[in-house]
Amino acid sequence: MTYQYPAAVFETEDGWTAVFPDLDGLTVSAATMEGLMEACREDMQAFLFAQKAQGAPLPQASGNITAQDVIRRYSLPYASGNMEEITVEA
Repeated sequence: MTYQYPAAVFETEDGWTAVFPDLDGLTVSAATMEGLMEACREDMQAFLFAQKAQGAPLPQASGNITAQDVIRRYSLPYASGNMEEITVEA
């Protein structure tokens, strides 16, 4: 089955960070944007597999969320960011 969740993506001093607000605040970091997208897919897939293995319901994806919403929700130290839709098979 295919799953898609939004991630707020921020440029940092060390590279890039993504926060998945719908996946219990799952946070992923990498040195490059390409590396970040790969790590996001891997970590998101692992998160979803773990939820399924525990018999927990999968979270509903946010429909209309902004990077500013994520910054406020988690009190992140970023001024701005972009939203990316990450898709995986799980």
